[in-house]
Amino acid sequence: MRKLIELAAVFLLGWALAWYFLGDRPSDANHQPTVEAQSDSDSNTTIRKSLAPLPPPPAPRNNASRSQTASLASQNANQPLAQGDINGFIASLQTQRDAGDDNQWQQLRMAFFRALQPLKSDKQYRRAVDWLTAYLQVEYDDVAALQALAEFHYLQANYLAAIDTLYLAKSYAHDSDKIAEIVTTQRAITAEYAAHLHNKDDHLGLLDLYQRLVSVEPEHSAHYIGLAEAYLDLGNETDARRTLDIVAYDPETDTKVQQLLKRIEKQSTQPAENPEAVVLTPHGSHLLARVLFNSQAYGQLLLDTGASLTVITADMLQELSLDRFTPVRKAWFNTANGVVEAPIYVINRITIGAQSVDNLEVAVMDLNSPHINGLLGMNFLQHFRFSIDQQSNVLYLSPRG
Repeated sequence: MRKLIELAAVFLLGWALAWYFLGDRPSDANHQPTVEAQSDSDSNTTIRKSLAPLPPPPAPRNNASRSQTASLASQNANQPLAQGDINGFIASLQTQRDAGDDNQWQQLRMAFFRALQPLKSDKQYRRAVDWLTAYLQVEYDDVAALQALAEFHYLQANYLAAIDTLYLAKSYAHDSDKIAEIVTTQRAITAEYAAHLHNKDDHLGLLDLYQRLVSVEPEHSAHYIGLAEAYLDLGNETDARRTLDIVAYDPETDTKVQQLLKRIEKQSTQPAENPEAVVLTPHGSHLLARVLFNSQAYGQLLLDTGASLTVITADMLQELSLDRFTPVRKAWFNTANGVVEAPIYVINRITIGAQSVDNLEVAVMDLNSPHINGLLGMNFLQHFRFSIDQQSNVLYLSPRG
């Protein structure tokens, strides 16, 4: 009997030790920091008028050791964000996504949006743009982040970047209400920016704006009306008429189209005073103008009434000895190869025939054509009343009064 009692005691002791070391230990788990689920309302900030609802986090795991590990991972991931180390935070976010931990990834995402609020309150818009740009390199299709980026661009008065970002957000949005919200915001920013350009009589800016809009949203007829008006304000009746032909049978724009056509007829019937005839050289389906730069070097520039800014190649810049100077600024351009950034320089004088324009801005980019030194754009042509005789390959120029 004594041996039986001893064996039972050993068995009970072994079972107790196994339960202690291998079983659940809720008392120890209570001493570890836990991750609390964040509600959708926590992530709503004044950064945007509305934040896309976040999906509910997955149910917590029953295993306490897994919960402890997730909690520590969350703390470690949030620490770089609290210290302003956006690259460290993005690395942690990527780690959680790669690990398939949707709960922790969602918690980090909401923490990121909350961290943007102080940047907005402190007007650190540039830093917010940098943070969102880094975030979107990983989460490129996050519509809420794209909307936030558009707002910070707007707060910096970078209207074109805001508009482009909203179009990108729209391309990733699937909910019809969200798409309508994005379109409403984009329309409001576009109207505000267009009014700003009108007040400054910046017709080149309007041309650039509406060229961009018709390329990304060709189904919206109102953009063509704005583009035609910009061409007309720049004295380019030919491209204004061509643009209006695109929406000539749209009932929503018919009244405005007829008004602009009457304006074109009126302007085109006004006789130009002693226009100068400049002979152009055919180049495929295009025409080249012989241009004198700074009274020192000639170049062949393709006549491009659709280009808001005149362009020269890097070789032409070097021939003019301007490559040693710092560009006055940089700008983004829509090209056949996509959107590219190009430096902007100022040329003291550009002359065609006997007509000159001083202190003209030119963009510098390669055109992949050995026979073309650049493009002659509207920032030169806007100084003249001009017309193009494509049958005779002649450009008629007369200075504006």
